[in-house]
Amino acid sequence: MEEYNYKAINKEGATISGSIRGDSYSKVLQELESAGLQPFYLSKANGQERKKSRGEKSLSFSPNKHSSVLLFTKQLANLLKAGIQLDEALDIIINLFKESPFKEVIRKVSESLKGGRSFASSLADYPEYFSNTYVTMIKAGEESGYLSLVCRQLVDDIEENYRLRSHIITSLIYPIILIVFSILAVLIVLLYILPKFIYIYESYDQSLPLPTIILLRFSSFITENGAAILLFFVLIICIFWLYFRTERGKRNLDQVLLNMPFIGELLYKLYVSRITRALGVLLKNGVPLLKSLKIARNITGNTVYSLAMDELSLQVERGNSLSLAMGSTGVFPDLSIYLIGVGERTGELGNLMTEIANDLTQEYMESLDRFLKFFEPSILILMGGIIAFLVFAMVLPVMRINTIM
Repeated sequence: MEEYNYKAINKEGATISGSIRGDSYSKVLQELESAGLQPFYLSKANGQERKKSRGEKSLSFSPNKHSSVLLFTKQLANLLKAGIQLDEALDIIINLFKESPFKEVIRKVSESLKGGRSFASSLADYPEYFSNTYVTMIKAGEESGYLSLVCRQLVDDIEENYRLRSHIITSLIYPIILIVFSILAVLIVLLYILPKFIYIYESYDQSLPLPTIILLRFSSFITENGAAILLFFVLIICIFWLYFRTERGKRNLDQVLLNMPFIGELLYKLYVSRITRALGVLLKNGVPLLKSLKIARNITGNTVYSLAMDELSLQVERGNSLSLAMGSTGVFPDLSIYLIGVGERTGELGNLMTEIANDLTQEYMESLDRFLKFFEPSILILMGGIIAFLVFAMVLPVMRINTIM
């Protein structure tokens, strides 16, 4: 057994520190939590770095930007839940972080807060760390008085986003490498190898087969207009990037993505699962429905669903049921609406929201896995077909020449 140093919040909301012996990091953490403590710092007493096992929670303060924001939000949620005031909680977190650019950001946020600005507006000064969705959620938490719950929901969302992104990136590494090398192979053939074959073709007075003619013309077009083509694509990317940064462009992009085959279905399940999960957490913790809807408004980051949540809030405020209001928006699945109606009648709305979120998350992951399993062999077949066509088009005239000779 090894000795660990810890700092935690006890049931009275006081900050305590001490040491404890245990077999592993996760077991020590579990023991502290079972004792009614909320640990926000835990490390080996000998100061040695430890390797984290996969899926294990971490209380170390990594300099990585994503990890820093996640750990900051997690510690803030724990401290606020323990009844510590926001300004004091920020001071505690500042003292725990090692010197880094992120620690300086939190220090400036704390100074801004003490200067009379809101927490959300202080965070908004640092968009490189805190996204618009993050800031909007914090603002909703401040205004509603449920900042601790909002921070906990943000932690869950950040962790879920990280898991999804890691899963997608891991699954796409091989196809992306395959695409990159295939494109390089095609360019090498078109720009360097094919021109050498042209001299062989021209040395014999024979008509070239159609595949070879197509290949030669395409190669000639790329060679003569390569710079113009590159400039055109760069210009198009810049125009779209600037347009999608506008409010109208962002709304149109969100709508287009939701209407895309398969991708729209994935986003549909992802967004509804996030909304229902957030509503489930808030409702089960006693937050009124109308406030819950306003807090969950921007949790997806999708303007289509943000506007739909505004409509829900408006109709609920007018006295309509949540299920009836959801049915009028057209962006929630029928089964979810039915279950929410059942929850309204039975008084189990929070629990049913959580069940809906779990079911949709599982469906989303299964759909994503099916897509990724289909994507990899599809790319392999496509790239293989392109390279096979190049080889066939180049070798076919040579085979004809050999046949004639």
